[in-house]
This record gives sequence, structure tokens and C-alpha cells, in this order.
Amino acid sequence: MSETGNPLGHTSWHLGADGEAMMADLLDRVSGASFTTLHSVPCPVGGDIDHLVIAKTGIWTINTKHHPKAVVEVMNDGLHAENTEDSDSMIRRAKEEASSAASVLTDGMGQAIFVRPALAYVGGGRVTGTRQACGVVVMRGEDLAHYLSNLPQVLTAQEVAAIYRTARDSRIWWNAKE
Repeated sequence: MSETGNPLGHTSWHLGADGEAMMADLLDRVSGASFTTLHSVPCPVGGDIDHLVIAKTGIWTINTKHHPKAVVEVMNDGLHAENTEDSDSMIRRAKEEASSAASVLTDGMGQAIFVRPALAYVGGGRVTGTRQACGVVVMRGEDLAHYLSNLPQVLTAQEVAAIYRTARDSRIWWNAKE
């Protein structure tokens, strides 16, 4: 048993890590070669960005939530989420991650880079309502992966490749923390 009384491997950290792996698999399976994705990217505001998607359809940070019993109603002005952590902090965190990624990539590229935030719920549960809450796209993980692949193209293949090369350079993320 762990110190929390949970069987080893069943801590909230493990549950979150399992959820992030599920979302990574969904992104890989749905996107094929249409996305380039970085996982667990250091975030200058602390912690990490679960997934940074760079695609012809845009650049996205995805904060993954693994709440098998979640019941989430998405409204234009926020979330009502049962069986999950505070919905206001989830929206705020998703926006901070996207803003942080945009700032780092803008500095690294030497030109303005726009990054959109998303919340993905994996492992069961229900997500109903609109697709966005306060400017953050909120969906079940599988729905989000399909949604991102079906958006209109906003970047060329050359832009995607250049942004991906920059994003893969870990120095830009770590130097942003100083």
C-alpha cells in the first residue's frame, strides 16, 4: 500500500499519467500523420503541458483529465463538473498553458504564434453541452482528437515543420522559466 492507503499504482498521479497515455494514443490513432504531438512539455507557469499538438489545423495545448465518473456540462461561460476538481481552476489552467506555449513559441520562432487551449476527458464519464467554455474547447478525448483533425487548415506543412522543430528544442521551454 502507498502512504495514501491506495494500492501501489493507484495514486492520483498514476491515474493522471494513465489518462495522459490514453489521450496520446487517441491523438496518434486518429491523427495518423496529420499531427505532430509533443507530450509532457515543461510549462513556464509550472508543471507541464500534457500534449502540445502542432498541425495544419492549428496549435493546441491539451490538458487531459482522467475522471472515469465525470459528468461535465460545458456552457459558454464555464463548466459544471461533477466528480472532478474545481472547474474554474481547470479552465484557468488550460488558458495559462496555451498562453505560456504561445509566448515560448513566439520567442523561439521570432514571430507571433497563436495557441488554443483544450480540456480532454478520458476514461469514461460524460461531456455534454457546447464545445467551448470561456474560450477553452472541452470534449471527451476521442471527440477532441477527431475535432482537431477536421478543422480547416490554417498552417502550411512548412510552418508546421518549423514550429515543431522549435518546440522540440527543450532549451526554449527551460529558458522561459528563468
